[in-house]
This record gives sequence, C-alpha cells and structure tokens, in this order.
Amino acid sequence: MHSRTESESYPLQRVRYYTRRRILTIIGVASLLVLSLAYIYNHKDGRSLLLTNILPTTPPPEATSPAQTPITNLDQSSTHHSPYTPPSASPHLTTNLIIGTLSSQQSKLTWLSNLTTLTSPPIIYFVDNTSAPHHLDTNHGREAAVYLKYIVENYASPLLADITIFWHPDNIAWHNNLLLSLSSTDAINQLNRLAVLRKGYVNARCDSWPGCPAWIAYKPSPAEQILHPGRMADGFSESFFRSKFPNDAPESIPRYFANACCSQFAVSKAAIHSRPVEDYVRLYEWVRDDPFDSLTGRMMEYLWPWIFDKRGSGCEEVVECYCENYGVLCDEGMNGEKENEHQDKNEIYTEGGVGATAGLAEQKALLRNWVDGFRRAEEMGDEAGMLIRQEVKKQLTALREAREKVAEKDKADGKMKSKEDREKAKTQLAEQEEGIRKAVAKNIMATEVYKKIKMDQKEVWQMAREARRRLAELMGLANEAGEQSMRLD
Repeated sequence: MHSRTESESYPLQRVRYYTRRRILTIIGVASLLVLSLAYIYNHKDGRSLLLTNILPTTPPPEATSPAQTPITNLDQSSTHHSPYTPPSASPHLTTNLIIGTLSSQQSKLTWLSNLTTLTSPPIIYFVDNTSAPHHLDTNHGREAAVYLKYIVENYASPLLADITIFWHPDNIAWHNNLLLSLSSTDAINQLNRLAVLRKGYVNARCDSWPGCPAWIAYKPSPAEQILHPGRMADGFSESFFRSKFPNDAPESIPRYFANACCSQFAVSKAAIHSRPVEDYVRLYEWVRDDPFDSLTGRMMEYLWPWIFDKRGSGCEEVVECYCENYGVLCDEGMNGEKENEHQDKNEIYTEGGVGATAGLAEQKALLRNWVDGFRRAEEMGDEAGMLIRQEVKKQLTALREAREKVAEKDKADGKMKSKEDREKAKTQLAEQEEGIRKAVAKNIMATEVYKKIKMDQKEVWQMAREARRRLAELMGLANEAGEQSMRLD
C-alpha cells in the first residue's frame, strides 16, 4: 500500500519540478532583458540604435532652441555651438548697465533709450551730486570709483544681475570698437552674454591697441623702467599688492599686466563674487582718497582682469574677439539679417567680384595690420628714446667721475674754498650738466641709427593709418567714426 502510493505520486512531483524550473528560467531571461534595456537607454549610441531599429514608429523628439532651454553648464565644450550667440538666445540672463556721469551731462544720455538687450533700466551714478539716488562720496577716482561703489553697495543684493556691464556715458567715442562704428549702443546690444558668463570678465574693446600685449611690469627692472617710462612702470609694486590684495599669494601675481583701454567691460555675478567684498572696499577707499586721481584711474584700467579673474591680461586676439563677443568677422555662425548685412557689405566692397569670402579675409587682414602696426610703431619710438636716454646717462656718468677727480685733486692740493665759492661751483656744474644733456640729446637725434628708427616708425605708422582707413571704408563706416578713431594719432 505504501509503495504504491509513492509510485502513483512520482509523475505529479516530476511535473511540479519541471514547472518550477521553467518559471525560474523565464524570470532569469526577463531580468536580463530589463537590464539590457536599461543599459541601452543610458548610453547614447545604444539609445539611438534602439530608437531607429526597435522603435521605428516613434518619431524623435524635436530639438529645443537655446532660448527655450537655459544653459546651466557653461564650460567651453558645452557652449561652443557657434562662434557668436546673440543676446536674444539667452533671455534667462539678467543684465544691468552701470554708468557714471556729471549732472550737466545728463542730456547726452538719450542714447540709452536705444538699448534693447538690458533686463532693467540703466543705473546712473551722478558723481557730483550727493543727493542723487546713486552717487559717490566725493567726485574722485574717475570711472573706477563708480564701478567699485556699485559693487560694494550691491555685492550681497538679490538685484545683482547675472551680467553687469560697466560703461562710459558717451555713445560715440574713440575708444569704442571701430567695426561697431565706435558706437556704445551697437556694442551693448550685440554683446554675447554667454561669452561673458563663460569667461567671467570680457573687455569691451577688441581693438587691442593701446594696452596690449604686455603693458605694465610688476616689480620692473631698471631696464624696463628706461624702456617704458610713460607706462607707470613703477606703479605695480609688491607693497601695493600686499596692501590692496592681502589674501592673494605673492607668487600668483603675474609678471606683466595688460588690458585694452579704457575701462569698459562686462562681468558675471560669479566673477564679482570670486573675491570677498572687503577687497572691493579697500580698492574703493584707495581710489576715493588717493590724491593722484589720474594715476589711480589708469592703474585700475589694467587691474580689472586680475580683480575678477586672477588674470594679468584681458587682451584677446582681435578677430576672435570681434567674432565671439559681437558676431562681427565670423566665418560662419551668424544668422538671419545680420549675416545678410555683412555679406552685402563684403560683396559691395570686394574688388574684382571675388565674393564675400575674400572681403571677409581682407577685413581680417586690415584689422590685424592696423592694430599690430600701431603697436610696432610705439615700440620703435620706445627703442629710439631708450638710445637717447642711455647715451645721456653715459655722458652724465663720465661728467660725474670727472667732477669727483677734480674734488679729490682739490683736497690733495689743500686748497680751501669759501662757502660762496663752493655754491658758485655747484651752480656752474649743474648748468654744465644740463648743457651736456641737451647737447648729447641733440647729437644722438642726429645719428644714423636714430634717424633710421624714426623713419621706420613713420613708415609703419602710415601703414597702420592706411589699413584703418581702408578698413573703415570696407565696412562702410561713417566719416564721423573714422575721424573719431584718429584721435590717438
């Protein structure tokens, strides 16, 4: 009885065993399938393969325009979609404009009404009116005092914009960009906000002369002081940086400072917050209280890249600056009316019917020749001046040695002179030194070396002027812009 029961139940147990094994197999296969799908969806190549082969009836999602999707990761790789991105493509970025002016010049600010890319009204500091909503403690420190006062007052404010533009009150000025008709309106309306966000600090001027490539030395050598006497070569000393930037390591200070003039730039909120507010307070108090107003203003022109981005230079390659920051002279990437406008100008001014590409290449070449020519002409002038100073110094040293020998001889001979005689001799010696200085300078200026340097300088200067004149003609700029841009000459 017992053995029979076991024999009858065996087939049933066998069925149950195979059923359980089949269920486990199905579960295992299903798990592998789920894991495979998860892996494919997390890898771009596999996902595209799935969408095209496995799910052919599902249309791909439509591309979203930059204006619809805010860019959050703004490193070089994620934003390099085109050389220029117009402000309309980044409406999520708030933008403020800061200007300082005299009360008597308020009527000249009507151009501000033509600005179309700001997200709030311009903030105007009246530097000579302490009762104005935005003002300085005293009218001192030039534009640097206005910029620093704004930062100090708004450093922790929620109204501090994503992009802050610091500007002069003039619309047309020689230090604006030639290829933007020297217009502040055009520059501000076309400024690439995403480029500012990525770089932190962007100098508004692309025409990099004067101020680039290496303008002021930090702790300059005697030779550098002789070579560049007009560049405040002794302005950036170690004690200066210790007092104004006590949190910066001395070894981090760059060897040279450079920045295309003239204190018009844009910075991101992150760049402003890269320094503690105490640094801005120290700088503001310095430019406000220092008696040498023009000196502090010029020093600040070259310090802005260091302040906001720990860079010694704010200089950019001139063609790349125009393209990336303003959408001018780009080979590709400009869209719509702006691209057509530039193509029309190129076709009109290109000789021989070569076409727009040749015109663009000519514009780039002229632009580089202009900037490089002025810079080279200045270097030649420095070189010629250095020859004169070195020769004068040599002659004065010889005169001083001769004087010392005479004094030793007088002492050895035991000749005693009265106080009046000594003063008279001192006066005569000073007159003699001044006469030698003038004679040596006149003599050196007549030497063949100096004349050749000056002739070369004049030739390069004329080439640079002609390149700029031709560039203005090629771009169809107004005569007013061309005349304004000649002021430096």
